[in-house]
Order: sequence, then structure tokens, then C-alpha cells
Amino acid sequence: MLERHPTDSSTKEVQFYNYALLSLSGIFIIANIVYIITRYRTARLTELLMLCFLISLLCALLFYAIGVVSSLGGQIHVMACEAIAAMLQFFFLSTMTWASAFAYNVTNAVFANQLISNSCKTFKYYAMYGLGTPFLLTLITAVLSQISQFDIQVYQHWSLSTDCFVHNENVRLALFLIPIYMMITANVIMTILCIQKIVRSGSIQSSETDRNMKKTVTILKLTICLGSGYILLFFAYMGTDQTLWTVFNIFVEIQGVLVVCANITSWSCLSRMCYRTRTPAPMTPLTEIRVINRSHRRESNTSDTSLGSLP
Repeated sequence: MLERHPTDSSTKEVQFYNYALLSLSGIFIIANIVYIITRYRTARLTELLMLCFLISLLCALLFYAIGVVSSLGGQIHVMACEAIAAMLQFFFLSTMTWASAFAYNVTNAVFANQLISNSCKTFKYYAMYGLGTPFLLTLITAVLSQISQFDIQVYQHWSLSTDCFVHNENVRLALFLIPIYMMITANVIMTILCIQKIVRSGSIQSSETDRNMKKTVTILKLTICLGSGYILLFFAYMGTDQTLWTVFNIFVEIQGVLVVCANITSWSCLSRMCYRTRTPAPMTPLTEIRVINRSHRRESNTSDTSLGSLP
């Protein structure tokens, strides 16, 4: 058994705020899921990827709440703690893999100069990545925990109280944090490439370009909401101030609220900025005369060439 020390009134008050914030995030995520299902009654790939992302985030926050040791009574069995740790690792990783799958789908559409694919035929490949990668990393962690005899136990810094998570520093870095930072970096690179491609694609604002731009902004939203928390986690690891851990835990607990608010709010300022850079300057009368002269020259050159080719 893993013993839990009795908590004082201040710790109980902190736990209450933990559960209040987590419950609020859960309500926001469920509302967003219901909104997507009711609005898009036919299955579309982009909406399916977003639904899988939201469901993974909801499950991650759920096990984050369950993992607080104080919610499980005075004692917790080692097997129960290991199961909670495995679910935490799987769903937090799954949240990032679904976000990167969504980013890849949008990036592929932008660079192929076509509408974002809504065919569900390729969903199985995204599902293999979105669920297979976290499962493989979690399985390796479980195997190493048996071979190396390191315990998945109560981890003091993961929650404002205590939580079940991977206690071994090397395994946590190799199989949890490094893959997450790699996916965040990949999402940032794909977002920059997509915006650059759209800006350089021309001055015509079509429905295809507008839709790709909106999806690209969605990638940016998810990257900011998810990446900011893990940036806080990095500085919390590097520093010794407990305040950083407090800020990180609060950020994780309201992550559902942040993601949903980012989805429902329009970041049209970014789209307008990109379209403004792509819009040509208005033509002055002198510019119009030059354009007419150039067109006349092209016509005369074409006629001369056609006459010179006659026998």
C-alpha cells in the first residue's frame, strides 16, 4: 500500500478548487462535443479528428482528477496507482497525437492546393497513429517498470496534492515528455509552413483558401493551448519555486475551458492580416496606363510572330 498523510483544511480547500476547475473543463468539453455532433450530422474527417482530440482531453482530465490520492481514501493499492498512471500517460499522449494528426491533415491539404479532405477512408490511418503511438509508449513504460523494478508511485509534484505518475525521471523524459515536445514542435513548424504557403499563394481570396486558413488558425489555437502548459512544466522542472507547479496545475485543470473557448472564438485578425499581405495595392491612373501599354505590346508581338511564321 502507498500511505497518504492526513490533509489539513488548507489542502482540502485546494483540492476543492482542483475539482471545481476540472469539472468546469469537463462541462466545456462535453458541450463542444455535443455541438460538433449536432452541427455535423454526416461524418467528416476534420470533425472526427477534432472529436477524438476532445474525447482524449476529457479522459485525460478525468483520470487526472481520479489520480489525486486524497480522492481515494486513506490508502491506495500499488496496482491501482499503476493503472491510473498508465491511463494518465496514455490519454495525455493521445491528446497530442490527435492534435498533430489534425495538423498534418490540414498541412497536407494546403500544400496539395486542394480542399481539406473530408473522406473518412483515411481515418483508420490517423487512428492507428492517434491511438497506436500512445499505446506503444505506455506499453514500453509498463514493461520497463517490471524489468527495471522502478515504481509507478505517488508523484509529489504532478498535482497540487499528490498523484500517481511515473516516478522515474529518465523514463518520464524518454517516453512522455520528449515525445510531447517533439509533437508540439512539429505542430509549430506545420503552422508556420501553412501560413507562409497561404500568404504566398496569390491575391485571390477563394472559399478554398479561406477554409484552409481557418483550419490553419485552429492548429495554431491547439498548439498554443497545449504547448503553453508543457512550457510551464519545463520551467517548473528546471526551477525550485513551488509557484510554477501551482500555475502549471491550474493551467492543466482549465485546459478544457481554454481549448473550447479557442475553438468557438474567431481569430479573424490573423486571417485579415494574411489576406492584407496578399492583396495588391490599388492601381493609380498612371499604373493603369502602363498595364494597357504592356497588353498592347504583347498583342503586337503576338501578331508579328504569327505573320512571320507564314510561308
